[in-house]
Amino acid sequence: MENHQKINIYVLIVLGVVFFILSAWLFFSQEQVYEEGKEENGETEAFIDERLTGVSWKWSETIYLSGEVFIPDDPESFILVFGDDGRVSALTDCNNMMGGYETSEEGELGFSEMASTLMYCEDSQEGDFREMMALVRGYSFGEEHLFLVFERDEGMMVFEAVEPTEY
Repeated sequence: MENHQKINIYVLIVLGVVFFILSAWLFFSQEQVYEEGKEENGETEAFIDERLTGVSWKWSETIYLSGEVFIPDDPESFILVFGDDGRVSALTDCNNMMGGYETSEEGELGFSEMASTLMYCEDSQEGDFREMMALVRGYSFGEEHLFLVFERDEGMMVFEAVEPTEY
């Protein structure tokens, strides 16, 4: 092998090593910039209240501040399940719903990106359930109960703990 071919091989090896080092440096510095940007924007690790997860919640009634009480025709048909990954699913008297949720240590709760299957069911109360879920801004617990509190404390949905179910 000629001398200049050996030099070319060494140059290629050195360039490869330099490229690898620069790529690694760029990757790790961008990850640090991303994490710092999250902190500056107030983004933090999601808080998941473990009391919500590991159990299924059956909707038993909704109580309004006005005193009105809404009771589903078939409470067994309305089941809410919170995952420990920030996902929520619900079984209604007609369709399945799914989406995301966020909680805070102060008892705030919000649902996001909710979707459902699109089957039509006559006399379904799913529309009422969906409208009430859209009003939820907080949560609290009682003995074997979950209370999903509406905005401005205008009412709350009451759920009973039941055996865990996968949806």
